[in-house]
Amino acid sequence: MCFVEQGLKYRYEGDFTLAALTEFATKMLAKELTPTYKSEAVPVKNDAPVTVVVGNNFDSIVLDPTKDVMLEVYAPW
Repeated sequence: MCFVEQGLKYRYEGDFTLAALTEFATKMLAKELTPTYKSEAVPVKNDAPVTVVVGNNFDSIVLDPTKDVMLEVYAPW
């Protein structure tokens, strides 16, 4: 089950008890949970001149204000 908050998705895989759902909701509202992305795994070796960006490392690479980034998006099929 996914919960959406400002475009981010958080996966819940616990028991459906009042205590467990309350704890999950409290952590989500406090922004203590890590969002879930549909993503390939981050490449183990990624030090080539062209860096591979996937959903799980997009923020740290593309949205880093200390870097100049040109992003090419394509569909591999």
